[in-house]
Amino acid sequence: LSRYAIDASVFYGNTLEHNPNIAHLLSEHPTGFHFSWSKTLNPEKHWSYKNNYPELGFSFFYHQSHVEALGDNYSLYGHIHWYFASRLLQFKLAQGIAYIGNPYHPDKNFRNVAYGSKFLGATRLELNFVKENIWEGMGVLAGLGIVHYSNGSIKKPNTSANTLYAHIGLRYSWDEVQIPSAAEIDWPKADEL
Repeated sequence: LSRYAIDASVFYGNTLEHNPNIAHLLSEHPTGFHFSWSKTLNPEKHWSYKNNYPELGFSFFYHQSHVEALGDNYSLYGHIHWYFASRLLQFKLAQGIAYIGNPYHPDKNFRNVAYGSKFLGATRLELNFVKENIWEGMGVLAGLGIVHYSNGSIKKPNTSANTLYAHIGLRYSWDEVQIPSAAEIDWPKADEL
């Protein structure tokens, strides 16, 4: 088990038509990349052991729409990873803020009815296959995700956008920590249950 990890992925996606008002913005497939830094949470604690050693971290996400009216999005997130199936499956929940390069403008960009402001809330969900430490700390990851951008109707228009994507990348882990045996784990006391 590693205390720290970084990963980098490229993605290819499809913006979903959840609202007919954005149909004219769906002519291309978005692409981009993202970087993440993660830290394993308290591997010596009972709750971490019981939850298969989750991770907290930060990530940067670059989303190129390939549609002039939408422009490009740059996002910063805080995220949490939960692991399943002997740590081969990872579920990521990320929440952050996105900067939109080409928001709606009544004269200069009236076609962008998805993003009414330069700053939006951004949410990402991913389900990934992760194989760590294949060679000297280097591993691989691949998966499916969805990203949602919206300003919560603070400024109109705000039909928002959802992109479903597939990604593949590399993961590097370092600062190996020994997983404690059951006898060494900080089990809760009877009065803490």
